[in-house]
Amino acid sequence: MKTVKVVAAVIFDGNKIFATQRGYGDFKDGWEFPGGKVESEEMPEDALVREIKEELDADIICGDLLCTVEYDYPGFHLSMDCFRASLKEGSKMKLLEHEAARWLAPDELDQVGWLPADIEVVKAIKEADGSRAARPDFDRIKTFDEFKKYYWYREELIKICRDKGLHHEGGKIELYEVIEAYFAGEKILPKKKAPRSRKPLVTELTPETGLIECGFTFGPKFRDFFKKMTGQENFRFNVDMVATAKAVKESGDTSFTLGDLLDIYYGKKTYATYDRSALQWNKFVKDFCSDPVTEQYPERLKAAASLWKIVRESDMEKVYSHELLIRYKDRI
Repeated sequence: MKTVKVVAAVIFDGNKIFATQRGYGDFKDGWEFPGGKVESEEMPEDALVREIKEELDADIICGDLLCTVEYDYPGFHLSMDCFRASLKEGSKMKLLEHEAARWLAPDELDQVGWLPADIEVVKAIKEADGSRAARPDFDRIKTFDEFKKYYWYREELIKICRDKGLHHEGGKIELYEVIEAYFAGEKILPKKKAPRSRKPLVTELTPETGLIECGFTFGPKFRDFFKKMTGQENFRFNVDMVATAKAVKESGDTSFTLGDLLDIYYGKKTYATYDRSALQWNKFVKDFCSDPVTEQYPERLKAAASLWKIVRESDMEKVYSHELLIRYKDRI
């Protein structure tokens, strides 16, 4: 049976989750988490950023892998990586391919008719939401050492920082640094954004064009430019290009050009890299599946998820080990 590899975004805004109603195809009118197919040699995170831009005209920050769903539809097998995600500040969504959308709280997820594979994602969301009850509230935690024993999703870190009046942008590593400073008695305040100045209109894009000067985005205009420069008909921005563009804009680096970004694509330069160290679940499941002993489990991803749930709810280090498997083998 043919396997179709796809990605889906579980987009959070506080306690609400974004759901879309399919507007076309065999599964029209069914509810799903937005996303789409992973192209050949494309990273799942890249594919998700691209698909959400194409389907919803929105820019997202791709977070932790929530789950991987393996589901047999008539005629094909679906393998779907589902990532937690959040909208970039100032980004708004437009329904370009879906006929409807809703923001749902975890206890409202059963109010819509999900597609079969997406029902498994709903189960994973409910499981993750329930597991957080085992963790103390932030205000009851007294030290950063105690805080970092527990697993926190990026949107939770953002909410903590925002509620405390702290800087609340960036990846998980940056947010952890803000919270560590808070426990040490230092408040890192939100950065003041400089007022936007009117920029001269750039009529032609060249490798010498400044990234800030031309108002760079990941839209069709700039994709066509890089398609021409690389000769790749199916050009896709990679995650290091995304991280670099964000860093250039935040720092106001007017010397950085589209040619420099092209060098990032080819790996000739390094400016900012995607924060892969925060994706603890990805490494956990990879190490789990690399352990030959786990071949005894017919559904290894589900077994890995069960063991991860035990680790996530505890103050244990969030890494896989063979000793961990032996210790909890009766619970998975």
